Order: sequence, then structure tokens, then C-alpha cells
Amino acid sequence: MALLAAGLLTVSVDGHAQVSGKAAPPLLRIRPLMMPVVLSGTVRRYVIVEVALELADPLALPEAQSKLPLLQDAALRTLYDAVDAGWIERGAIVDMTALRRRIEENSERLLGAGAVSRVTILPLARQGG
Repeated sequence: MALLAAGLLTVSVDGHAQVSGKAAPPLLRIRPLMMPVVLSGTVRRYVIVEVALELADPLALPEAQSKLPLLQDAALRTLYDAVDAGWIERGAIVDMTALRRRIEENSERLLGAGAVSRVTILPLARQGG
């Protein structure tokens, strides 16, 4: 809202947000991913995480969308690897920087170097096991 009031953010007729006269970068949302939290060999609960990739080039969106199943698989593998690396403990992300960097690296293997300008990770919910 502050950006709208300052005139730095506008919303066009078609609903696209623009900052300082530039179109907002495209955001590719990966379907929410469910991870089990295992304690003492038993699944105690599940954590649902959503990953979104901000693309550096708006024209790359159609190609990125066509690779969405591969990107989802890469993100899920990265989350499981993050548990092994200690970046996720008991369902909580303890090293967000490392996790974002690894998701970006794995996504860029599929989309090309420099294709991803930002990775957003949102823990959505925790469910009992």
C-alpha cells in the first residue's frame, strides 16, 4: 500500500503490478510440497512448503512453465537433501540462505544460468502425523 501511495507501484487494467514503470518480474509458483518430519523413526507430522521462483526474464516464463514438473521434482529433492545437510531440522528451516541458494542452483540447471533472480520459500502449514 505504501508503494501505491508513493506512486512507485501501479496496477494496470489487466491486473499486472508495475514498480517504477516496469512490469513486475514473473513469478513461477511450484505446487506446495509436503515433507514428513521423522523423529525416532516415526513420522510425527508433515510440513507443507511452497516454493516460488522469480524469473529474471519475463520472456522465459513459457519455457519455465513447460519445465514445471522437473522444477517441482528438483525442489522436492533439494528439500530432502536439506534435511540431510541439517538445513531443515524437525520441520523448521534453520538455514534459509543455503536452502534458497541450492534451489536456485538446481532450478538454473534446468532453466539456464541467471534465469532465476529470487527464490521465495513459504512454510504453509504443519499437519499432525
